[in-house]
Amino acid sequence: MFSRVEAYYGKPGQCGHPECQTPELEAIDLSGWEKLIKHLATEMQQGNLKPAQLNRESLLKTFEELNKGAASGYGKGWQNSNEKKPPSRDALLMQRNIYRFSGAKNYAMLLEMNSKLTKDGQRVSEEEFLQEALKLNKNLNINHAQAEYQTAAHSSTMAAQWESFQRNKKLYPNLKYKTQGDDRVRDDHRSLDGKIAPIDSDFWKRYYPPNGFRCRCYVVQTAATPSEEIPTEVPEVKPEFRINVGLTHQVFNEDGKSAHPYFILSKRVPQVRQRIETYLVQKNRQDVRDWAYGSLSGKSIKNEKVAKGIKISNADIKHITGGSHKDQLDRNDLLYNLSDVFAGAQFVREAPETRGRYQYLRWLYFKAAEGDFFFNVVELRDGTLKLHSITDKIKGAE
Repeated sequence: MFSRVEAYYGKPGQCGHPECQTPELEAIDLSGWEKLIKHLATEMQQGNLKPAQLNRESLLKTFEELNKGAASGYGKGWQNSNEKKPPSRDALLMQRNIYRFSGAKNYAMLLEMNSKLTKDGQRVSEEEFLQEALKLNKNLNINHAQAEYQTAAHSSTMAAQWESFQRNKKLYPNLKYKTQGDDRVRDDHRSLDGKIAPIDSDFWKRYYPPNGFRCRCYVVQTAATPSEEIPTEVPEVKPEFRINVGLTHQVFNEDGKSAHPYFILSKRVPQVRQRIETYLVQKNRQDVRDWAYGSLSGKSIKNEKVAKGIKISNADIKHITGGSHKDQLDRNDLLYNLSDVFAGAQFVREAPETRGRYQYLRWLYFKAAEGDFFFNVVELRDGTLKLHSITDKIKGAE
């Protein structure tokens, strides 16, 4: 598997592209990795850590650095609990892609570490195993991490620009491919320089930048006439990069045979896939709560079918985001735009309280316009209305 990883990244100093020979080291926090790797090596050697278990600290360390790069490229609208304005939907999807990638990379790293426990059928010494683990750390968490960070930063920049391009395409319906115009530009990218194509053409589904690790290409929006000859195939651009982050919201390709090798490896093991998703749901729950506690708590939401506002408290937020439900990520995300979503929800029915909870008088049920989500509103005996939960279906009186 790791031969394919090296082919994907290119070994340091072996890539023919000057921009790959001079990696930029800015903004990467490399401190702490060696200490963490030593801890993981000890745990693995003692039999306390198996690859499929993953290591949450390592996963989060990878995610936090890549997320920092993506945030710097995307700008406003990225996930930030300190902002009153909710994150954009596109940003949330990209962030999840980065989190899943971090989990898949964590599994690949632990799997490779595990393979170093023995050599020629014999268990190696503690010192030899540690040295092998540290070599792996340098390759994955320093050399490869540089390329991954830059990909996250540039991809998120291009994703944010894609949203802007779509908003303005009636005035400027085409995009023009641009390189940096210096001697570091790759030949295959130089062949695309100056090409103009309609924004919704298939060309941009395949060759919207970035088109490789440390790619510096970009596009500009224009009303100029499209080029007469637009290449349909640029063999030098790896299949893994023939995606449009603005459309797929994937910083690292997750799909099919052209997916990043880490994804291909992790998706073969159901336990790994499930563990990554479990961690992601837990992170999403906390992110939503942190944002909602500061931006939603104490507010009221409205629907034309109800004369009064429905109040939201910290306890309600915690209850709504708790438990286990299908589509939990999307369900929790409803809180980011709760006022608009609830205002557009359809009233379904009301029902009296039947479970003997004296403080509750009756229930009002609303269905979200999109998805199988139902808002369960309870009326208290003092006349107060509050949002009690968001469920997958109406199960009767709560």
